[in-house]
Amino acid sequence: MNVATVVLLVIAVGLGVLYLIPSDYYLLLPGNAVQVDPLIHVKGHPAPHKRGALYLTDVTFLKADHLLVELYGRLNPDAELQKASDFTGGVSETQYVKLNTSLMNQSIVDAQAAALSTIHGYHPRLAPTGPQIAGVLPNTQAARLLKPGDVIEDMDGRRIHQADQVRPLVEELKPGQVAHLTILRHKRVIHLGVRTVAANKNGYPDKHGTKPLIGILVQDQIIFPIKITISHGDIVGPSAGLMFSVGIIQHLSTTDIAKGCKIAGTGTIDFNGNVGEIGGAKQKIIAARNAGMQYFFVPNVAANRNPAEQHRGSVTVVPVNTLSQVLKFLHRMPACK
Repeated sequence: MNVATVVLLVIAVGLGVLYLIPSDYYLLLPGNAVQVDPLIHVKGHPAPHKRGALYLTDVTFLKADHLLVELYGRLNPDAELQKASDFTGGVSETQYVKLNTSLMNQSIVDAQAAALSTIHGYHPRLAPTGPQIAGVLPNTQAARLLKPGDVIEDMDGRRIHQADQVRPLVEELKPGQVAHLTILRHKRVIHLGVRTVAANKNGYPDKHGTKPLIGILVQDQIIFPIKITISHGDIVGPSAGLMFSVGIIQHLSTTDIAKGCKIAGTGTIDFNGNVGEIGGAKQKIIAARNAGMQYFFVPNVAANRNPAEQHRGSVTVVPVNTLSQVLKFLHRMPACK
């Protein structure tokens, strides 16, 4: 047996051993740049033909079930490894996808509201009944007492008009304390006491966490002047909200606000147009770079801004705090050839 054969056998045995040893990580890789315009459908407004194009970028994730995949993640400079408990928050992958689908649906509603609020003649308004529960987290008392579709009217004696009122009230409590809710379920008023649980920094139940958590996803009920649908396919999570907003504005605009450029971005969005932090900034800017984007909008927080700058290549990174900042940049941006 020659040396080359021995080396190959050693490598094969080593890889086999790595395959047999379990791992408890998720592998995050750059995903795709997905054009936003074809995903947006506005009743009575056919999709316009414009030279410029807007994109969202996503992250591909897979479970590293054995050390062989984990080793690949450690050797790949574009990849990132996260402990399974940190990535999914201690819930199953199926539950994780379900929760993030709810977050995507919520982001679509907020994206529409933020976009239409910037366009003269379109005035989305909050429904008078209060925000609605869009989903509940497993392993919480809320999962047993509350249901998607419940409308929150009151919390601890304070009237709730918007979804963003809920979190500050929860944060006044300590883990284990009870939040007193008044909800509307099928036209029936119900008073409930829901015990909070300890949560980690990612907002998932964790007995070692220090933050209080009820375990509900809350969504504003908004009355829109026009019907907009967004087909997101298998993309989940709230981070496409910003680019959905910009895409809606591009769709309804008489001009090409992208000015012939290829523009990508990421960021959550709320009813008022505030842009929020996302995960996987490194993988998303790499996806934009690989797809030949010229500009990339990113939330103006260090955890997102810094990796975007470090891995941008020739892409111009534009940190933003609000949708209005995005629109101002697009207005001043030179046209692309």
